[in-house]
Amino acid sequence: MSRTSRWWNSALLCTLFLTLFIVTGCTDDTDEKNNDVVATYTGGEVKRGELEKQYHFQRTLLSPQYPETEDYKRQFLEEYITLQKVILEKAKSEGFKVDEAKTADAVQEYKTQVTELVYNNDKQKFADQLKKYAITDEDIKQYVVHDEILRQYRAAKIGKVEATDAEVSEYYKQHSNDFATGDVWHILVKTKDEAVRVKERLGKGEDFELLAKELSQDPTVQQNGGKMTDVQFGVFVGSFRDAAAKLPLKTYSDPVETEYGWHILRVEKRDVPKFETVKGQVTQKFVTDRENAAWDKFYEEARAGANIKITM
Repeated sequence: MSRTSRWWNSALLCTLFLTLFIVTGCTDDTDEKNNDVVATYTGGEVKRGELEKQYHFQRTLLSPQYPETEDYKRQFLEEYITLQKVILEKAKSEGFKVDEAKTADAVQEYKTQVTELVYNNDKQKFADQLKKYAITDEDIKQYVVHDEILRQYRAAKIGKVEATDAEVSEYYKQHSNDFATGDVWHILVKTKDEAVRVKERLGKGEDFELLAKELSQDPTVQQNGGKMTDVQFGVFVGSFRDAAAKLPLKTYSDPVETEYGWHILRVEKRDVPKFETVKGQVTQKFVTDRENAAWDKFYEEARAGANIKITM
């Protein structure tokens, strides 16, 4: 999965997640555990307190069902160091910066979006989570500033990507499932065994929407009952997208694993459009994939050069 893409059924939240670059946070140095060094890299180190705060800010807060395991934290930590400690600092050293006056409304905009899309407009619940993880308005402001610097730097490193008609046509042949649209139902749980039990209950005739609201870990389930209508399959991660593209209509899938957990899904409607009707979308997707590949290459070079050693 590209580091610049995520699945989600809300376009706005998907946009928010696409730009999950990392912010710097303050930690409590009086806590001995927080002072444990969890990673070193060329030129610095990261302590436990910083890792915990940033993990909860960038993962738990925005995606409450995201697993909190050592493996996920290790993966996050490596990405955090590469983006925040290496690439961001390189961008700053090359003169990339942001007029912070232009971010005056960003904190409130961030809070509004996350409250609506993750916490079902429950402002108190979101405020409680911010307090729980000691995330301040200053943290959010830094996130916005650093994100914009990285956007600028990424664009400069990638440059302009061109696409020929032949390339776009061939791309569509290989990725037509990305442009399929339809109605997809799904229930997300934490384990494969739970997913098996979900399918068994559905097979016995239990109401899908009620079961989704009871069990699904998807934070949008209270809004849509687990039913995504007229959604483009290209927003899904690979295994989910492939299952949605191939599953016989109006049947329940076997458990499908993604980084978010295990899914049982059902496709009520599916349409694969002709190339001519979506050529503009295909061209944009082709260009985006080329851009992502170029950025991923740059990212991997930065990661390899950072000599990251995780000691947690």
